[in-house]
Amino acid sequence: MLQLVDVVDRIPADCWDKHGLGEWNVLELVAHVMRAVEGPVVHSRQAKPVDMEDAATYYLRAMAAPDIHAQVAKRARRSTAKLGDDPAAAARAIAERALAAIEQLEDDAPMSTPIGTVRLIDYLPTRVLEVVVHTMDVANAVGVEVEPPAAAQHVSLALLGEIAVVQGEGTMLTMALYGRHPLPDGYNVLA
Repeated sequence: MLQLVDVVDRIPADCWDKHGLGEWNVLELVAHVMRAVEGPVVHSRQAKPVDMEDAATYYLRAMAAPDIHAQVAKRARRSTAKLGDDPAAAARAIAERALAAIEQLEDDAPMSTPIGTVRLIDYLPTRVLEVVVHTMDVANAVGVEVEPPAAAQHVSLALLGEIAVVQGEGTMLTMALYGRHPLPDGYNVLA
């Protein structure tokens, strides 16, 4: 998470309106990833019974929501206001609040998200994946070199592998990663 903040600190002033990812500019992309960072703060406020048992279930349920990509894009655009006139300072403050909140929560604390409730220990890998991928997206958009920490890459790749297995794509992904055959054009484990 701190690497993300470092990348955001390094965004040149004239790059915030630059293309970030898909239909987002850099500011909207940063707003999106900061929503992911803020998840443990926001979703720990209203405890409901846990109805998702793991991170893969969380992602699969989220991706099955109608118009999920349009909803995510809309929320990111609305969230740019939270970043104010100094997006880098706002991002740092959000990250600090999130880290402080996580330290205060028990592993089994329920995170009540719009798609259901999952324990913190199962929710955190989803946040790590979002931060890793979008830190690289932001860095690529603004021409900053970044190499996510190995531990964060382990969490991200493990979760992506778990999602692939649950979806029946584990063998295909394993064989592709082992160099036995290429992945289908445009393959995305989350799409």
